[in-house]
Amino acid sequence: MMLGFLSRFNCLVQVDISEFRSLKEDTMVAMIETLPHLNVAVFNECVGANGAVLEAFGRHCPQLHTLRFRHNSLREDKDTMEALARGCPKLRVVEFSAASQLGPASVAPLVEHCSHLAELDFNRSKNFNDEALAAIGAHCKHLRKVDVAFCDKLTDVGISALLQCRTLTWVIIRGCWRVTDASVVEISKLGPSLQALNLGQIDTLTDRAIDALATRCPNIRYLDLKDLEMITDAPLVKLVQNCGRDLRILSCESCDNITDAVPRALGAHCPELEDICFRWCAKLTDPGVEELVFGCEKIRRADFYECRGLSDDAVYQLTDNCPDLEYACFDYCPDVSDDIGKHLLEVCPKIRAANPNGLFFRQDP
Repeated sequence: MMLGFLSRFNCLVQVDISEFRSLKEDTMVAMIETLPHLNVAVFNECVGANGAVLEAFGRHCPQLHTLRFRHNSLREDKDTMEALARGCPKLRVVEFSAASQLGPASVAPLVEHCSHLAELDFNRSKNFNDEALAAIGAHCKHLRKVDVAFCDKLTDVGISALLQCRTLTWVIIRGCWRVTDASVVEISKLGPSLQALNLGQIDTLTDRAIDALATRCPNIRYLDLKDLEMITDAPLVKLVQNCGRDLRILSCESCDNITDAVPRALGAHCPELEDICFRWCAKLTDPGVEELVFGCEKIRRADFYECRGLSDDAVYQLTDNCPDLEYACFDYCPDVSDDIGKHLLEVCPKIRAANPNGLFFRQDP
């Protein structure tokens, strides 16, 4: 039925079959054959999506520029990737994250034949290593965004090779636990171009890494520092001061040494801040939150899970000063009242629900 439908629309330029997860390989291949003008293909979490499907794109879709192929079972296969890359040389956005075994043998032909690549996602690719990252650095002269989160074979050598791409604005290396401060120092050399960086769960990073970013990267809009337990206030305050109005999203989850100095700096320098996470930052107190929200009235999401130094006063300050609030979490803050959810629902129209433990969130209407 689906093939009959699509055969009447062979001029389609965009197809998303992510809702049809049970489609088999032969059905997807036959469908691709009917779509010679395809520009955007979204085949996420499709059971039958495999190398044969990628080869079909290469044979039939020369105009393809965006391929989202996440959470599919792919094995390392140079020939398959070469067929895709040669047949789809206009590819700009490619996502192969999760459940992917792709490594250097597959990456090399992709980056060699697709000279317009701007975004690459190999998140959680088990075989992805420094050699693969070096191939990207050598060939992708227009790359803006790279996501290699939880590619745990990567080291400082690979990150250094990647940074031959001087056009990068967005770098995600979350969970790459072999990476050290040296890599972040290299990333900081992107300077004002760097807008987004995820360093979460690399718990060996220290103040040296944050200080390098603070010194060289004044335009960071998004920064994730989850589980960086060794960083302290001083370099992060410096970064906040230097990024100022550009900073929109900051996560300091489980940064155990962070004190009120950081929310105070945010309140003083970051009026455009929209999303802040201080989960498990036990040293925060009500006065710190008060100074944060006085200066950051555009906050939409605030997470203070198990910030044990906070009380109802912090909640009232947040709701009184942030009219656009959509999500607020005060779970396991022992001095926050159990019935504070009622107050949030009354004064924050964009918060639609509250659970008994104090987690408040917006539900889609």
